[in-house]
Amino acid sequence: MQSLRPTLATLILLISFTIASATPVVIIDATPTGATQDGVINAGEYAGSSAGINDGFGGQLAGGALHVDSNSTGDLMFGLETTGVTDYVVIYFDRVPNGLLSTSALLDVDDPHRASVSGRGLAGPGSSTLTFAPGFEADLALVFNGSSAQFYATTPMILTHLGSPTIVYGAGAVEIGIPAAMTGIAPGEIIRYVATIGNPFDASGFYRADEFHGVDPTTVAAGNPGAASVTLAAGDFNSFTVYREEVATATTSMSQIKALY
Repeated sequence: MQSLRPTLATLILLISFTIASATPVVIIDATPTGATQDGVINAGEYAGSSAGINDGFGGQLAGGALHVDSNSTGDLMFGLETTGVTDYVVIYFDRVPNGLLSTSALLDVDDPHRASVSGRGLAGPGSSTLTFAPGFEADLALVFNGSSAQFYATTPMILTHLGSPTIVYGAGAVEIGIPAAMTGIAPGEIIRYVATIGNPFDASGFYRADEFHGVDPTTVAAGNPGAASVTLAAGDFNSFTVYREEVATATTSMSQIKALY
């Protein structure tokens, strides 16, 4: 009898949207090995990717695909196709209930990374509140620029620093590795995420670009919102299921697979 292992893995891949799309995507990781942070994004290295929208900051965030992957222990990996990031990319995560519905409660401007997560400026009073899609409750945030990456719990007012993920820059890509010990994510979890980019040093305050990942192009039209507020629409987030071995074993039934997802 032929082994069911490749058959189930193939099924999972078929129900995943692994080709970059300029609309929110659903990605399920069916392989136990994670992407390597070496500054090069190879074909098939990541579980899947999304395409961004708009190019108000020269395509720093949305000019290339945003790839995501995991491994058997729950570590996360992101790879962004970009020629460089001179401003601050923020990826907000919804992992557990009771997170933030918007960035309005975040007041932390202790440094550029924190200010970017908060959507607040360092050189001016202006802020750009980001209201998440209905049902999306942000509890974690990854932020990075051209020199470093930081990871926070989005606790109201003052962010809680959870660590500094590994980040490697290449000629056409940035790759980031976040250990499960930093995120608390376990194998098989479903996380939702949305990415944005802004400049906390603008004279008017935080200046948000029109570039996003996980957002439908009809939600944010071309043209930087700057210090204006942005409200995302229903479904404006990507979904990623972290690898879990049970979905790829010959002993796993279809009912068990459905229970996992």
